[in-house]
Amino acid sequence: MLWSLQAPGLPTSYLFGTVHLSDERILNLPAPVLRAFDASQRCLFELIVPQDGYTLTVTRMLLSHGLYLQDVIGDEAFNKVVVAAGRYGIPTAAIGRMRPEALMLAFQSPPSEWQRRLRGWAFLDLALQNEARAVGKPIYALETIGEHLALDPFRNSPNVGLLLEGMVENSFRMERDMEALVRYYLRRDLDAMFSAEEGRIALLPEAERAAHAAYMLLLRDVRNEAMVQRMLPHLRAASSFVAVGAAHLPGKTGMLHLLELQGFRVTRLH
Repeated sequence: MLWSLQAPGLPTSYLFGTVHLSDERILNLPAPVLRAFDASQRCLFELIVPQDGYTLTVTRMLLSHGLYLQDVIGDEAFNKVVVAAGRYGIPTAAIGRMRPEALMLAFQSPPSEWQRRLRGWAFLDLALQNEARAVGKPIYALETIGEHLALDPFRNSPNVGLLLEGMVENSFRMERDMEALVRYYLRRDLDAMFSAEEGRIALLPEAERAAHAAYMLLLRDVRNEAMVQRMLPHLRAASSFVAVGAAHLPGKTGMLHLLELQGFRVTRLH
């Protein structure tokens, strides 16, 4: 999950794969990660959570005025969303105005994760941001929240209902699946993490699999290319600690390979 990035004439930087969870086992960072963080002059993150809370994020999660979720996904899918969202503490009155991708984001974690966040727990990426601020390290975002929430390939498309329904059904198994993910992450076993994800997707109906593939193309592949391009000036300027979701690291379209194509030698540290 931790890699050094080296290129001739440039300072050594570090790329750390995170999971966006507040589980205590995840927050207890191993010594190699702490050393890499301490050795870096600046920190780069996939996204930076506003210090004024989630006001901007919540605002960006709302549909345009006059548009309602029920109109976008249909009555059947909407009713399923209402049931699932109640387990996450999302008020029924708010669901009708929420953008589909905002709910997808919620359903990617189990209800227990959102309950911890409501109690003030920081997920790993935010905890690292808070620590960087506390020790005076400058922090930079590889993507804005607005850009992230604009990843909406399903607006006015029937696929959005299919994808959201699939995530709703998956949310009822999320506690079990997330416990397995945490165990794989603590073992630094990216192969197991991705095998579990691929196994879950393989069980989806064909239409849902196609919708999921289109979504992941934007969520991972397209974003990986953009984020690597934004990393480069920082990597050339100073020793940097880069923290992004572990899903962005491996594969031909993953950040590690893209950085190799940019002339960096990537070396596993932990």
